[in-house]
Amino acid sequence: MKKLAGTKRAPRYRTRRVVAVDVDGTIMRAGAGCSQTIARLRQLHAGGFEMFLWSARGAEYARAVAARLQVTDLFTQFVTKPGYILDDEGWRWIRFTKRLTVEGGQET
Repeated sequence: MKKLAGTKRAPRYRTRRVVAVDVDGTIMRAGAGCSQTIARLRQLHAGGFEMFLWSARGAEYARAVAARLQVTDLFTQFVTKPGYILDDEGWRWIRFTKRLTVEGGQET
């Protein structure tokens, strides 16, 4: 692969400070915003994490929920949860991600 002029090569598999956040059952439970999750997202945002909100119901649904919960400012993107991936690593890419908990920890 040819390197683009003026770019630095990032370490190969450094965990990125990007968080994919699900809507139903995560940021919203039983039709209401989950205050504990929203508080955690505010901490992550303040800590410099980039976050995007996704839902199997679609990007517009994710955006509408964020607007309803008044948290659109926390997210850089609203996307549909993917149905497929195309990655040279296959499902092995997942080993380079961490699962965050609402309580403030992370699972490795």
